Amino acid sequence: MAAKNRRAAGDSRISTRLFRTNLDQAARLQFSRELAGLSAGCGHARRRISTSARARHETIQRLAAL
Repeated sequence: MAAKNRRAAGDSRISTRLFRTNLDQAARLQFSRELAGLSAGCGHARRRISTSARARHETIQRLAAL
């Protein structure tokens, strides 16, 4: 019974690691899409990346580093 519990705990650690990786990858993809959208606009009417998008990206980067 104890071995079964240890194995379950090990599985949850792996899935947490994979989950963090997926979040990090999703953030990078979304951030790159936003940058692509910005560069596709007119050269003279450049838009900045919104502060919420930047904050979200930084938060996910910090969480991924843990």
